[in-house]
Amino acid sequence: MSALKNSIRCNEKSQFKLYVIILVLTFIMFNLIGFQNNPGKTYTSNPWLLEYSSDVQEAEVKLVIWYKNQDLSTQISENLPAGNWLWEKSFTNDGKKIISLVGRTKVDRIKEFELKKWYYQYSNKIRDCGGQVYLDERIYDNIDIVAFLSKSGAKPQQWMLNENTLSVTALKSGLGNKIYAGKDKVNIQLLTNTSKGHKQSVLALPVLIDEF
Repeated sequence: MSALKNSIRCNEKSQFKLYVIILVLTFIMFNLIGFQNNPGKTYTSNPWLLEYSSDVQEAEVKLVIWYKNQDLSTQISENLPAGNWLWEKSFTNDGKKIISLVGRTKVDRIKEFELKKWYYQYSNKIRDCGGQVYLDERIYDNIDIVAFLSKSGAKPQQWMLNENTLSVTALKSGLGNKIYAGKDKVNIQLLTNTSKGHKQSVLALPVLIDEF
């Protein structure tokens, strides 16, 4: 029995290593020639996890809106996303100004589409006013990061492998809300955990600021 379990573990590790090798080769290809499904066609779709996955019906979403020197309430209090959100506020030391909002909710496919419209409409406006928006969407399933990036047309900039966790940060043209990760400009991050009994994938815009 012990030998069988060891054989299964080795097989799982081999499959994961093969997947990483494929990802690295794709990473190199993206950076050398860029991604094209069909010559001459530009892909502008920006899929999120529920839109991409056919097996999952619900996702957890966390939204962080942060301002450094301004009162957040005067900037976006009337423009928060619709839905059943739980909001936490952080104030300046004197308690007079809201400097950050952290919201959590769950979305189905319809709510995901509505939230996506809000994000693309307001994330750059908030940044132009001196703020920043961080959003992460989580599902309890594994996605194929290579296929996801191919569909979205995002160009990988960095990748990291830590045991069974894989992370790729990328730059999507036309998506906006870009930040620097080291010397690389990025606006989308994908993470997935392939360990047995712990399936989870995260889409973060522009990057994940929490632990995975």
